[in-house]
Amino acid sequence: LESAYYTIKQFVRDPETRGTLLLPLGILFLIYPMTIIFENAIGSNSIWGMGVAMVGIYVLYRGLGLKDSIRQAIENTKRDLYTGRVVLVAYVVSAIIIVIGGIEGVYLIEEMRNGSGLDRNVINTIAIFIFGGVQWFGSAGIILSLGHITDEYLNGRMKLRYLNAPIYVISIIGVLYAASGYIIEAVTLEFLAMVLVMGTIIGFSSTLMFSIIETKRGINTNELRRS
Repeated sequence: LESAYYTIKQFVRDPETRGTLLLPLGILFLIYPMTIIFENAIGSNSIWGMGVAMVGIYVLYRGLGLKDSIRQAIENTKRDLYTGRVVLVAYVVSAIIIVIGGIEGVYLIEEMRNGSGLDRNVINTIAIFIFGGVQWFGSAGIILSLGHITDEYLNGRMKLRYLNAPIYVISIIGVLYAASGYIIEAVTLEFLAMVLVMGTIIGFSSTLMFSIIETKRGINTNELRRS
């Protein structure tokens, strides 16, 4: 038994072997429970699915060798805390908002199932979840991007193209809201088409506008240096 224990321990520590076996094993552990969770938001089957999902997450954790990454993330968090970076607050607030969005999505799943004639398949369940929580997830993304922008500005590394991030988030929110709403028959096809076009135009326009402004600023700066 002792020999088997050390063999397994060495196997788990080896990045090549653990990635070969534990990674697909962890994915397999996650497929079935996630299906159960989406089909049964509340109930004994959901609890069983969550239990198996935890096993799958742990296997993926070991298979991907995330220990060093998590340790580095903790060190970065400590550094951000001691240096007073705004993004740390943004991370905390965003995490709370994401949890709220997840809860709202699950609540909407239950409401739609009790009072709607939609088929109880995985696609509809995912669409309902997104439709119920996308505004919260988007808000978290906006707060996080603004935190990064603020830190870059305070550190003197601010670039105009960084301002694209919250605009992209807003566009993505609109697209996900419209697409998920169309799947569950909460919005019309015309509304979906309009949001897709507007989201694309807004994203392209902001990218082009900030790129032009940065280019002109760079040209003006070079001219001033030459003069």
